[in-house]
Amino acid sequence: MSSIGVSGVGPEDLDVSDVSAPETDAVTMGSETSLHPVDPWIKGASPGDLLGEESYLRLLCDVIAHGERRDDRTGVGTLSVFGAQLRFDLRSGFPLLTTKRVNFRLVVHELLWFLRGSTNVADLEARIWDAWADDRGDLGPIYGHQWRSWGARPRVPDAGDVDQIERDLALVERDLDLLVPGQGGSTRAERNGRTDRMRLALVELRGLRASAPHSGGIDQITEAITTIKNNPASRRIIVSAWNVSDIPRMRLPPCHALFQFYVHEGNLDCQLYQRSADLAVGVPFNIASYALLTEMFARECGLRARYFVHTFGDAHVYLNHVDGVRQQIARSVLPPPRLVLADKPVLAQRGDDVSIEDYQCHPAIKFEVAV
Repeated sequence: MSSIGVSGVGPEDLDVSDVSAPETDAVTMGSETSLHPVDPWIKGASPGDLLGEESYLRLLCDVIAHGERRDDRTGVGTLSVFGAQLRFDLRSGFPLLTTKRVNFRLVVHELLWFLRGSTNVADLEARIWDAWADDRGDLGPIYGHQWRSWGARPRVPDAGDVDQIERDLALVERDLDLLVPGQGGSTRAERNGRTDRMRLALVELRGLRASAPHSGGIDQITEAITTIKNNPASRRIIVSAWNVSDIPRMRLPPCHALFQFYVHEGNLDCQLYQRSADLAVGVPFNIASYALLTEMFARECGLRARYFVHTFGDAHVYLNHVDGVRQQIARSVLPPPRLVLADKPVLAQRGDDVSIEDYQCHPAIKFEVAV
């Protein structure tokens, strides 16, 4: 598969001359200074010649120059290509973008949140999922649920639960009747007392629904680790978040839908299929997250992380992101940072176990998230 979705472009096609590179684009590294922007659109270069951040910038160039104008559910509108692919060699450094600052701590916390199997924003330090959560902070059976409990369903209430629910509902119905003007409960204190009981009954019912344990379910993360260790040549080491029967209950269906591992001669590769990719905002997080996940799996399984391959369905730039993208592609690529990871199993990793060193980057670029 090609590393890009459409034919190559040059900077003359993008009219980036009107983008003034900030002074910080000249970055001193030791005795040398990097002044030139990366040139991923070099004419005559084959797609396979481009790896890492250069290939990401090449894709941004392609989308801006040749992407198809499409409407979308957010109403913002996008420029889009279909079927692109990027490849990152993890042996060459950790692929945290350098042409703009990426908050690595948010990447770590979100990934660990997925790995815990959580789907409530109350369990996540970062506020990056709040816009999609319901009034209880719940997101439905999204990534964490599918990764750790695929197919699990809430426990069906037993006879005792049903009896309690019926009693609570009877009390609510009675209190509603007594609150009608002209009937019992005329004093303010009595009315307030009945209202409090109604509220308590509703809280209890909501708590019963929210705390109901799940039955069954497949822990795909544990199964993938076990398969890598015991049957590394398997072509079935796949973790999927795209559970068709659960999608109606998800606040946002999975964008990064499934990933697959490949083991060869002590190396571990990971390929992600992402059905929908916000190239300016989401993809830098996704690249770092799945590179980190690959490193975690490799560490536990005694392998060396080699390639992270990122395959896209609809890869797009929102129309209100175009100016920021033009600014980003005018910047130079800097040396990648180094990942520091504790020698722990995947599911035992915590936030303090993960860090990066020597992260040199250009300033952050403000992009509005399309909800």
